[in-house]
Amino acid sequence: MSLSRKFKYLVIAGILFCGICAAESPESFSLSNGIKIYNYKNQSSRTGTVNIVVKGGVKNYGPEFSGLEDALFYMMCDSSVKYDKKSIMTFNYKTSSVFDYSTGSYGSYIYTSFVDSYFEQSLDILTEGFLNPSYSKQGFDQLIQLYQNKIQKNSRSEEAQLFKNMRSKLYKGNLLETQTTPDDNSLLNITVENLKLYHSFVMDPQNISVVVVGNLKKSKLKKLLESKLGSIKKSASSAYFGRDENFISQKCNFTNSSEMQENSNSFMTSYLLKVYPMCNQNHKDYMASKIAADMYSSQLYNVVREKYGACYTPSCFTTSGDTGLGFTYIFKGSDIQNMNSYINEATELMMENKFIISKTLEGDFSFASIQDCVESYKNKFFTGTYEGISTNSGRAGYACSSLLRFGDPEKLLELTESVSMVTGEQVLDVFRKYWGKQSDEFEYFAVASPEKADECKKYWK
Repeated sequence: MSLSRKFKYLVIAGILFCGICAAESPESFSLSNGIKIYNYKNQSSRTGTVNIVVKGGVKNYGPEFSGLEDALFYMMCDSSVKYDKKSIMTFNYKTSSVFDYSTGSYGSYIYTSFVDSYFEQSLDILTEGFLNPSYSKQGFDQLIQLYQNKIQKNSRSEEAQLFKNMRSKLYKGNLLETQTTPDDNSLLNITVENLKLYHSFVMDPQNISVVVVGNLKKSKLKKLLESKLGSIKKSASSAYFGRDENFISQKCNFTNSSEMQENSNSFMTSYLLKVYPMCNQNHKDYMASKIAADMYSSQLYNVVREKYGACYTPSCFTTSGDTGLGFTYIFKGSDIQNMNSYINEATELMMENKFIISKTLEGDFSFASIQDCVESYKNKFFTGTYEGISTNSGRAGYACSSLLRFGDPEKLLELTESVSMVTGEQVLDVFRKYWGKQSDEFEYFAVASPEKADECKKYWK
């Protein structure tokens, strides 16, 4: 990569980083019941955001209750005993405020974004929804319809079918067997009665925290949050929905086998997925593996797609969490019988430290070393991250995700910044360690059109 291009990436990353400096290093304090508040001061903005975070997620409920937490947080945003849906929508329209939520495997958060002059009103609507959702029939029926529509759409999707098969096989008995959204079976257990019971269960100060970003004074913020959330006491409910409270399994079921299903919507193409063990978010190789996966995706694209035209898009990605997995994914593959040789060619080039950087008019590749190219991919990682957190709401969301995954609002950003220390030698070593050798643990999955079924079966062999 040329020095001018490298300098350009560094400048972009630096500008984006400076844009969030005003919201760095949160001031933390606690309410009388122990709820922790993280206040990121940003004096350069007249907008703000308040996020109420609840850790727990899928460890609280079994697969037969998949989607329970997502449904609860939807209802929190929909309406409350004090504010009906119409009044919330009217307030949003007049003030350009936002009320929404996010649900993940480690927990969820409900949030509001607002212009500072509407802070108190927005906070009141947010906390009322969090504490006293109304579970209105109209809102609940609309939610169930949304879930049914998504389930029906996924039933026709080759990708959804592929990853459903993967989850069913690999995550059986794993915490992640429980999904954050419902399936056909768990939808039957998404009832108002269960939502109310689960709500009483998650109202536990030791699992609740608040992330605030904006130009809000600590004294006023603490007083208001104390009046809204300070009265929450630990619930007497001990309900774990189909889950033992000590269940922590992260093990995946690798059997070195393959599974193929037909889908008539595939139109002469196939969707192929290889899954294998990978380091998790707590491992020293984690950030280097993220860069290695991104570089390998580029290599796969240049060989499998550009050189051989064997699929629409090949890619490689890894999970972010306690269960470490790597995925090599072929989207809309056509030349299935030769796919393994194409993938192996891309892999061998990486193993030999030959990274494709361009193609001549004659179709020949030009190469550079991974060490020569790694800075570009590190800066791409930085740019993608800092663009996402350059706003108050983006910064808050990043802190919330970090709290849920690590119990620390800054840990995720620290991991991101540690990418600057990743070297080309580390990326090459990590690639050889996790992708270069043939792992004894893997699973293949495929969804193909009936016309491609025989080719897929031969491919697996």
